[in-house]
Amino acid sequence: MLPTVKLLSRLMLGLSMLLLSVPGVAAINTQALQQLELDIWSVRSGYYLYSVMEGDKAYEAVLADKITAAERSFNTLKGNAEGSDDEALVNALEDHFHNFIELANENTIAELGYTDTHLAIDLNNQAAEIIQLLKEHKGEGDPNDLLALAIQSQRMTSEYLSLAAAPDGGTSAADGEIRIDFDEAVPEFDELLATLQQKYTDDDAVSRALLQVDRKWRFIRESMVKFYEDAVPFLVSRYSEQIVELIEQVVE
Repeated sequence: MLPTVKLLSRLMLGLSMLLLSVPGVAAINTQALQQLELDIWSVRSGYYLYSVMEGDKAYEAVLADKITAAERSFNTLKGNAEGSDDEALVNALEDHFHNFIELANENTIAELGYTDTHLAIDLNNQAAEIIQLLKEHKGEGDPNDLLALAIQSQRMTSEYLSLAAAPDGGTSAADGEIRIDFDEAVPEFDELLATLQQKYTDDDAVSRALLQVDRKWRFIRESMVKFYEDAVPFLVSRYSEQIVELIEQVVE
């Protein structure tokens, strides 16, 4: 009986080692991919808010905090990488992420009185590369729909602030890969929010959070749609940050 138990134990150990060594086995969780995407949009928002606020030191500190959060998410993702697919993702992300962070730290608003357009476009391009890589990777587990809502909010905000920071209102910007159309993005957010409110009807904590999200969203929704008529970047940033915070508090 004992030899049989030992044999089974050895077989189980061997199988476990084999599974761990199989190329392509992913260990990066899909939610970790989403968190890094959210942080990339958040850094982009902070970068342009710093420009809008004309180099105010308080918003330089806000940007620095967002950068720290993004670095923490990247390091977590990197530390959880297992298998060839995960390693390939991390290798592909590495340069783009470090370039993105370097550019985020090089906003020229305080030094020159304006944000260098070429550096801003480079920042957008690096963000676009990172987001594309994250979306192409198949992580473990399903996406978190609440985080998806936070991502949509932060992405719209980052675009809104980038347009507000541009001297021409963004009309001549050429960074098409990262741009969004508010006429499409706003109703998409409406639809996702309504879907989630219905889905989480029986979850008191999430329902309360989504009710608050809905209320805050109503404050900035029309500004998103009518950007060129009534730009209020500070308010959009403030309420969007509160929306993300509410969602993150109930994400499991």
